[in-house]
Amino acid sequence: MALVYRSGYEAALELNPQIGQRLQVLDAYTFKTRSPFIGLFGAHVDDTFREVLIKIMLTVGETPRGRQVLQLYQGNVMDRASVSEIAPYKALLDKRRLLKLPGSARKVKP
Repeated sequence: MALVYRSGYEAALELNPQIGQRLQVLDAYTFKTRSPFIGLFGAHVDDTFREVLIKIMLTVGETPRGRQVLQLYQGNVMDRASVSEIAPYKALLDKRRLLKLPGSARKVKP
């Protein structure tokens, strides 16, 4: 079993149609947010340092190398998200954490 981006799966199918004969999509999950990519800071990160890093990251698209990073992740801009916007990611991570616990795979409902 694997969790993959749909675009990657579809690209693999284009390159090797036999993949579609051997693999089955069990569930499709769509994040209802602006982007499927997020970055999080740990609770131990100093507030002042975090704000400095965020300020720098919001200007990443203003440099050639920064634009390369955005292109790599198929993005146009880097933006700050509110805590409520990352709730779907947190729910998925929590579910994954539960599934990794020994003997818990049968207890978690999809």
